[in-house]
Amino acid sequence: MEKHTLLNEQRESEETTAGRSSYHDETDSVEYTSEVITKRKAHRSRIWSVIGKAALVPAAFAIFYLGRATHDMTPSRPPEPISLGKCSPDWKESKARGCVYDFVLSTWMHPKCFNEEMHERYLGYMKWRNTTFWYERERINEVPFDVAAKGEHGEIFTDGTVHHMHCSYVWDRITYASHFKPRVLDSLCRDPKHVEHCILYNGIPQSWEIDLPNITRVYNEPHEVDCLIG
Repeated sequence: MEKHTLLNEQRESEETTAGRSSYHDETDSVEYTSEVITKRKAHRSRIWSVIGKAALVPAAFAIFYLGRATHDMTPSRPPEPISLGKCSPDWKESKARGCVYDFVLSTWMHPKCFNEEMHERYLGYMKWRNTTFWYERERINEVPFDVAAKGEHGEIFTDGTVHHMHCSYVWDRITYASHFKPRVLDSLCRDPKHVEHCILYNGIPQSWEIDLPNITRVYNEPHEVDCLIG
């Protein structure tokens, strides 16, 4: 019985040792596997990091060149127009400077800005409709057409249609000048306020004022008019 007991104890001891060894072996295997997986993950992480950094290089170049292209595409501010010469509202002084009178625009201007063909066409419109001019609003003394067209006078008066023709003429001059580069156009037709006035005046005409015989006052601008190129 004692021997059996000892044998049993010895067997149990061996089984326990074997069990422990088996347990420790499994633990070592688990730790080894975990270590390998961790190393593989770290390796993959490094690979993806390298790939990510490599991808950033062309992206950075693309952004840089796109930025340059966008910058180059930004429209530059056009240079300031150059003056070819100014004309005074005083007709004697303007004639002395070599300026010519634009009756439809009602101002003296540098010859380079004067469109004679267009000007003559509008004078023809005025003559065709028998436009009459007066020295005073009360229509006492009539101004001969040729005298009025010379511009050697103070203010004179005429009907409402002439003002509308004046505004159409402004836009005709702007359109004509826009077909050429560099653009040659007077400062009066470049003035935003004057152009806006003509848009509204012709766009919203008042029937009562069109045929009034003395409503339009024809006079030279109270400032010098410049002839500009650019």
